[in-house]
This record gives sequence, C-alpha cells and structure tokens, in this order.
Amino acid sequence: MPGRAIALRIIYIAASFLVAAPAHAQWVPTNTPQGFTPSTLLVCDSNLYAAHSRGVLLSNDRGMSWLPSRKGLPAGRITALAIRQVSGGAMLFAGTEREGIYLSIDNGMTWNPVDRAPVVETEKHATVIGAKAYYGGPTVFSLVVSGKFLFAGMNFGGVYRSTNNGGSWTPANEGFTSSAPMGPPTITSLAMSAEFLFAGTTGDGVFLSTNNGKEWKGASNGLPADGRSIYSPINALVSVPKAKRIDGENVFAATEGAGVFLTTDDGRRWIPVNNGLRTPVVYSLAASTVSGTACVFAGVGDGVYLTTSNGERWTNVTTGMPQTKVYALTVAGDTLYAAVARNGVWKRAIAGMAAEVPKKP
Repeated sequence: MPGRAIALRIIYIAASFLVAAPAHAQWVPTNTPQGFTPSTLLVCDSNLYAAHSRGVLLSNDRGMSWLPSRKGLPAGRITALAIRQVSGGAMLFAGTEREGIYLSIDNGMTWNPVDRAPVVETEKHATVIGAKAYYGGPTVFSLVVSGKFLFAGMNFGGVYRSTNNGGSWTPANEGFTSSAPMGPPTITSLAMSAEFLFAGTTGDGVFLSTNNGKEWKGASNGLPADGRSIYSPINALVSVPKAKRIDGENVFAATEGAGVFLTTDDGRRWIPVNNGLRTPVVYSLAASTVSGTACVFAGVGDGVYLTTSNGERWTNVTTGMPQTKVYALTVAGDTLYAAVARNGVWKRAIAGMAAEVPKKP
C-alpha cells in the first residue's frame, strides 16, 4: 500500500505539471462555448472581446469565463472592433454587417449606435448597381483609431473618417481607384505605420495615405495580380516598427491565395515572404516584440505560424491547438490569442513560441 500511495502521488504530481506547463509550452483553450467561431478579437487591460455572428462575448479574466456583451447591439454579425483609451476608461467601437457602428463606454456591458452616415453612403453605392441584395448589405470591415481620428473601412464605400468618436462621418476617398463600377473600393483592412495609414482591398491592392485619409495613392507594386490587374484580396495588414525608421517600417500583408507580402519602404515595393508557410491563404496577422526581436504571427488554415526574421522563414507554432482556420490574432502583453474556427479562443505565451524558432546556423 505505501508503494502504491507513493506511485499515485508521483502520478498526481506529474499530471499537475502537465496541466500547468501548457500555459507556457503550448496552446491552451479559453472557456468559450463549444463549437464557437470568433471572427475578431480585441484586448483592453484584462478584458478580452470576441466578436462573432451573433454579437460579442466578453471575458474580464482573459478567457477564464465569458458572458454575452450584446445589450443594445443589433442582431447579426459583428465584423470589426477598435478601442480608444480615454481618461478614466475606454471607448469600445464595434462595426456591424448592416447597422453601422456601435459604441460602448462601460467595457462592453451596453452599446449605443453612433452616426450611421457610412452605412447610408455605402448603401447608395450598392443600390446603383443593384448589388445590395447580392452582397447582403453594407459592412464595416475594419476600424482603426489614430489620434483624434476614427477610420472605418467599408464595402462599396472606401474609407470614412470621424473626428468626434463617430458622432459624424465624412468620406475620405480622394485618390482611390477601383476595378468595380460603383465607386470607391471595398476596404478589408486598415493599419497604421507610424503616421501613415495603409488600406487593403478586395481586389484593388493596397493604398497609402500620409495625411490621415485626406488623399490616397496606390501602393501595390509587387503584389500579385492577374492579367486584368485585379489583385489578390488583402485579408489583413500589420505594421512592425524598425529600430531605425529610414524609409518606412515593416508592413506585412496577408493575401487570399498568395501568402504573405512585406514592404519596407511604405508600399513602394512588396516582396513575397512565404518560406515555410504551407498554405497561400492567410486570414490574420499580429505582431509583438520579445527581447528586442520582432515576432510576426500569421493565422492560416492549419494554425499559426511565426517569423522572427521578417518573413525569411516561418515556423509552425500550433502545438496543442486544433490545426484549422485561424480567423483573428491579437496580442495582450506576453500572450497571443487566436480565434479558431469552431474551436473558440485559444492562448499561448509568446516567449514559448519564439523559443521554437530554429536558430540561424
């Protein structure tokens, strides 16, 4: 009996170690509902938000528990999230599929609509070609906060800009070109690179504004395009600061079918950086810094990949997580969170992933 007790104790200690270790050594699931598919993630302090087809889930303990965050939100898909830190709290913005943009000032407990001018203008573009019914109505694909500005990337409507937290909006589309007949391009992603704003589209490449959206210019040289100059859709953009900003920061673009591209000179030239990626369809990007090394993460169809060499080589870091589509990634301190199709929100320590990257010979 004493021998058996000792053996059981050893097993218990080993099991306890295995339970504790994955938080650092591999991906672990948060307690999202079974079969849950998040589409967008956002972190503010200890609050974690996961948008999905029926609203938003909120966790105030980094995923240990979740509760609905939809009081005041319309029924339907939440497509974008952004946050503005203000004195004494935060302003949380949510873009929707058909109902414009909503604002919460109580950490997502309640929501109220802001001015819906972007939806009204976008509907006009869609109605001109009778496309509203086909595409399911206007969608806010991306939200970005920069200084006093709030930017919204729209389908059929380009970019809209607000200087009063969504109280009113103006189109910011000067210089956009589009392969579609209804006007401005569909904006799928927005990213700030220092003071510059990049906009990714569904088929018109990438555009750059150096004056907060007043004017745009094409910045797609090197991006993949077919014979009709229709570019691969841009699913995500992320900017990674350089140690010394000479001619631009490192900006990565995730494409729908051509992998990841990198520009180091503010979009004047893009190069493919796909060594090690197993799939050309990339859904999401995120970036962080560990011990002075820039870590860029890509969410693809079989999990998460990491590069610490600006895309020279990618390493699969999906240990412990289902190898399926990763629709969104976000960083909170030393932890990366992933939105995994039909498997909820997962998390992993960034340092543990960085340790898996092979050292250069």
